[in-house]
Amino acid sequence: MRNRNRRTIFAALIILATLLAIHCIVPQPSGSASSAGYKMSTKIPPGIAMPDTVETRLGTLKFFDGFPDNASVEKLYDNLDFQRAVQAYLLGLAPVSQVANRKGILEVGPANTTVPIFEQMMNARSIFLTPNNNTPYTWFWLDLRNGPLVLEVPPKTLG
Repeated sequence: MRNRNRRTIFAALIILATLLAIHCIVPQPSGSASSAGYKMSTKIPPGIAMPDTVETRLGTLKFFDGFPDNASVEKLYDNLDFQRAVQAYLLGLAPVSQVANRKGILEVGPANTTVPIFEQMMNARSIFLTPNNNTPYTWFWLDLRNGPLVLEVPPKTLG
């Protein structure tokens, strides 16, 4: 129950921030009709009241007294779950790529002694994501579990 209340409050805060951003973009009518007849009332700034519905890319979100209904909360949390899944994928892509690089290099030879170097420069036919055509490329895998390494490069080596 406590987790559900936190989710509702979190969804309301997200929606409130969205509405505040919309309010900054869309001009609102001035004045408030509800406080016009009272002598001692605070003037409510235009656009501060929460509308009953808000159109978003997720669909229509419905509110009652400024709080989202259950369907709107579920839509927001489903979207949040989707966004977290996308972030998990994007953040995991680089480590998974490095595991594949390590596996490929260790299939060619042992770690710390195998350094494959491209003999030719990259061009438009190279199967890489945006390689430079003036950069010599190499990959190697260093295993530092047994201590530091000293790398020696022979003279006149490409790269």
